[in-house]
Formats: sequence, structure tokens, C-alpha cells
Amino acid sequence: MRGIYQGWTGWRNLGDEAMFESCRRALPHIEWTARPPFDAHGPARAGRARASWRRRVERLFGTGPALLGGGTLINRVPEWLDEYRHLKRAARRPVPVFSPGVANPAYWSRTAGWRDMRSAWREALADLPEVGVRGPISKRLLDEVGVRNVRVTGDPALVFHRRPRQAAGGFRRIAMNVGRAGGQVWGDEDRLIAVLVATARCLTASGFDVRVFPVWDRDEPACREVAVAAGLPPGSVDALLLDPDAFIDYLHGFDVVVAVKLHAAVLAAAAGVPFVAVEYRPKVRDFAESIGAVAQTFRSSEIEFDELARAVLRVYGDLSAVRERLDARVAELSETFREYAHRVERELLS
Repeated sequence: MRGIYQGWTGWRNLGDEAMFESCRRALPHIEWTARPPFDAHGPARAGRARASWRRRVERLFGTGPALLGGGTLINRVPEWLDEYRHLKRAARRPVPVFSPGVANPAYWSRTAGWRDMRSAWREALADLPEVGVRGPISKRLLDEVGVRNVRVTGDPALVFHRRPRQAAGGFRRIAMNVGRAGGQVWGDEDRLIAVLVATARCLTASGFDVRVFPVWDRDEPACREVAVAAGLPPGSVDALLLDPDAFIDYLHGFDVVVAVKLHAAVLAAAAGVPFVAVEYRPKVRDFAESIGAVAQTFRSSEIEFDELARAVLRVYGDLSAVRERLDARVAELSETFREYAHRVERELLS
């Protein structure tokens, strides 16, 4: 049976591709096709033309089973709600959600023109027997507006969970994820970059081999910026990997990951590699709360210049115990997600 996955794909972003691939693995009895979303990053005219053509086809033939993908799709922009409503009409049946996140008004209300549409989402989700979401913050945000039967089912990329392979002694290697977000971060983005530079310098001075990596091709310039400013050796920026299994293999060569972008942290957790996370937006803390990693998570607007490095050194000093706790919690939540995905698939196939 063929099905439609509505979410971000095709933008050379590891997190997006990991969530789509997790859909294929967690719901294997349906052959999934990614439905292009509204064209938020490209020419508006081309995006509208594609959407218009797609919807004409779907009105004639329907979609079969359909799924709203992972990522922070609920309450983020009105277009996602429009897409979800169109998809429900085309599918002619309820459309489950694939454990997405919910945009937090505490952060997004600072953005000009942003509207809190949780009440409208409550109506759109009302026909679902269960609404799985990424983390506890997302659940609280939906609970506040009366959405029924919300459960924390974990980030979809946790389906890639593997037992850690490193020896307890470690490699004295740190992987640092770097990226910008067009200024849409807690605090000042340039200051965040300066903190990452200082962290790389401090860890290098402490005898660690620091490598820098992107999870989106648009972050590659920021990776080079940090590597040069920190005085890292030439070739210290690693290539973008879009295959989640290849990325997890890459992470298995490191002791600790410093993560800015969400899925650098999620896939580090799936790989069993401890991470220190920068909460550049609320979605990072939402995930950290879901696996009990808040103590290793620092808001970008509040972080001090030596704080990340000290956090990495603390984790490294207790590496075996941190790995064990991380693996136990991720194993539990990834099983919760698999069970949720199984219920979703059974509902779609009924």
C-alpha cells in the first residue's frame, strides 16, 4: 500500500531525511512517498504552482494513507495547518501525526506576525485517538488548549538507536556541531558563534582533537568560520552526511558531541554518544527533557564562554556512567516510539 508522508524533505538537512527514513523503517508495511511541502525556502510562485497541481491530482485520486511527519510542524506557521487540512481532505480519513514538536509561544511570539494557533490545531487533531509528540514541553503546550490524549512518544529519529560501541576509556575526540539559524535563536547569534569558538579553543588546549560538522548544507560556512577562528588544524571540518546510519557510524569515533542543531543531539543519543546541547530554540530542550538530559543543555542566551567546555569535561570525566544512563533512557523512549508507530500503522492499514 502506498502512503503520503507530509514533512520537510529534500533540503539537504540530515534531521529531515532522518525523520523520513525513520518513517519508512517504523511503518514498513506502507510504501511512503514524501509529499513536497509549501515552498518556504524557494520561489513563492513555483511553490504555489506545485501545490496547486498536487491538490488537483489528489482531489481526483485521493492519497491513500497519509501521515503528518516529524519536526516542529504543529503551531509553527499557518501554512502547516493549511497543509494538514488539505491532506486530511485528500486522504478522506484521519491523518495521524508522526511524533512532531509543537512551536512554543514563549519563543515564537517574539517573531513579527507569528500567531499562536494551538486552538485551531486542537480542532484539526480532534479525530485522532492518540497524538504522539516529541517531548514533555510539546505535550504541555497541547494539554493547555485541551487537545485530548497527548503522549510523549519521542523524536522519530530515535528509531536509529544502537547500543554504544566505544570503550569506556574514550578517544579524546570531540565532535562539535555548528550552524546558524538566520538570527532566530535565543539571544544573539554572533555571541553564540563566539561561545562555540571559545569552546573549541578550550577543548583543544585540554588535549582533545576537536572536529566540526554540519547537519545542513547551509551550515557549512558557519562550521568553517568557527574552525578558522578557533585555530583548528586545516581539514577539521567534516563533510555533511545525510544518511543517518552513516552519521551514527561517524559519531561512534567520538567521546562527546557538542550539539547546536536538534538532530545532532537526537542522533548522538541514538548512537549512544553523550552530548552537551545548546538550546538555540525551545525544541532542543523539549528533546532533552524527553531523555532526562536537561543538566547537559544550555540556553544560547544564557550560556557563558567557558560553560560548554566545562560541561564537556564533566561528561568526559564520568563517561562510562553517562553512556549507561543515556543508553537506558534512549532504549526506553525508542521502544515507546516504535510501539506508537506500530499503532499508527495499524490504524492506517485498517
